[in-house]
Amino acid sequence: MKSKRTASIRIETYEVTTVRRRPLTLRAWCVACAAEVEMLSPKRAAEWAAVPLLTISGWLETGKLHLAEIAPGCLYVCRNALEQQMKECAAAKDLKIQPQASPRSTTRRNRSNSKGELP
Repeated sequence: MKSKRTASIRIETYEVTTVRRRPLTLRAWCVACAAEVEMLSPKRAAEWAAVPLLTISGWLETGKLHLAEIAPGCLYVCRNALEQQMKECAAAKDLKIQPQASPRSTTRRNRSNSKGELP
């Protein structure tokens, strides 16, 4: 009778996964500014400007901010354009906050003496 031999094979594998986050800021060419500027991720731009991310998205859609796609799916906002937009917003708020002249100081009172005549 023939004897059966059994062999055991052992295979070990190792897997290495590298996870990299997109940088929050980087220097890149802004076509609208025609200069190399600091670019911020939309999330970082919202944090830096202290506005909601939805506001940043709205400004991007209306063209108030410059946008660059550094790599497919990696969008960055031009910091120069963001600073300019923040200055415009601050100026608009200053105009709204400044007190207006009271109507009393701008209108002339109709003064008359006891006979109904003007002085």
